[in-house]
Amino acid sequence: MARGILFAVIVVALLVIGIFVADLAGVISVPSLRPGPAPVAITDGTAAADAADAALEVEEEEEEDGESRPRRRPHKRAKAVEKPKVKEVPKPRRRTTFVITMSGAGAITTSRLPAELSLDAIHTNIVSHRADVDRCLAAAIERGEKNTGRMLVQMTLDPWGKVAENHIKSDQFNRSSLGRCVLNTMKGWRFPGFSGNPITVAFPLNVLGPEE
Repeated sequence: MARGILFAVIVVALLVIGIFVADLAGVISVPSLRPGPAPVAITDGTAAADAADAALEVEEEEEEDGESRPRRRPHKRAKAVEKPKVKEVPKPRRRTTFVITMSGAGAITTSRLPAELSLDAIHTNIVSHRADVDRCLAAAIERGEKNTGRMLVQMTLDPWGKVAENHIKSDQFNRSSLGRCVLNTMKGWRFPGFSGNPITVAFPLNVLGPEE
């Protein structure tokens, strides 16, 4: 029995010596418990550049439990280009009734122009009586008149600015109710006084009908 024990001791001793010698020779490597660096894959330059660009898009986000987790940075969306709004041009309204328009001061003619008067002053005075002319037109329409066109009115002004005489020089309005009404209402018009003899003034009234 003593021999058996001695033989076992010798075998164990030989195994220990063999392991020690093998470790020294590098045949058996004992793994280290410390974690080593992660293996790095060697790629060409293009793949490495792509990997570097992708790494820039990842950032560490600290969670409440203290662990860091990778979070991909969202790409910025390009702003949509707004198309310029086209402003709609309103369509002109059609004229549905008879109207009278007055021309500018340049359409007025005079036999002479005293220093105290001007074409603008005469025109301003005529336009100020627009309501009288519109009332005459409304009365003529009620009577069934439908004359349209250019009605030329001629008047004689005395030095005190009163209308001494007046006439309708357009044939289609000469004997119309519209023409007679305008001549009657003009008798009450007053213009600025002036020196010298009476003057003759002519101005047009444009009678327009409904647009079809």
